[in-house]
Amino acid sequence: MLRTIAIAAVFAVLVAAPAVAQDAPGTVPPKPVYLAVGDSLTVGLYAADGHGFAYMVADALPAYQLEVAAVTGDGIDNTIAQLPLEFADHAPEFVTVEVGINNLGNMDAKTFFRKYVQLLRILKRFGVEYVTACTVPWTGQGTATAAYARALEFNDAIRIATPALGFSVADCWGATVGHYEYLSDVDGFHPNTAGHRAIANALLYAILHPVHWLPDVRR
Repeated sequence: MLRTIAIAAVFAVLVAAPAVAQDAPGTVPPKPVYLAVGDSLTVGLYAADGHGFAYMVADALPAYQLEVAAVTGDGIDNTIAQLPLEFADHAPEFVTVEVGINNLGNMDAKTFFRKYVQLLRILKRFGVEYVTACTVPWTGQGTATAAYARALEFNDAIRIATPALGFSVADCWGATVGHYEYLSDVDGFHPNTAGHRAIANALLYAILHPVHWLPDVRR
């Protein structure tokens, strides 16, 4: 835990330092924005007190101001439509993306891939340098179901498209698949607090891992 906090602090200082230097003496600079893009999982549905994985990621990166750009039930089409409106209000330093669960039953993998590339290109166009995409978290689908097979296809699409555009991928599927204890007692679908923690940890590993080689700043 202490190592994670130390790495998080280094990451936050590296990105936030230029903004601090530009502010007038005696003023409190605004925090750079972390924009969490997604659906009901990003909203934090069924996590304790609604404190889902996006809030947990923000807790580990206190130099940032969390803004949630997510709506329960949204699929990738609504996310794409909403993004320009979000950028009218925010200029995020980094973004996490969690979409796809609500498209498992209504979209083929080829279409999802095309739309996912479109979504990432919007982020690129608005100048976001740091983006971490979350593979579709497991939400209780049996291995013999069409939804399970489609989730695997979606995750392949995410793993191909995201690094191709210079962004990183978090293995949120691998962090949750088969863990029935991570599913909410309310509906057996959405993650509970433990499930949100597993997703947050996967995201934080992907966000912080690229700076693991930094020298020890405590010396």
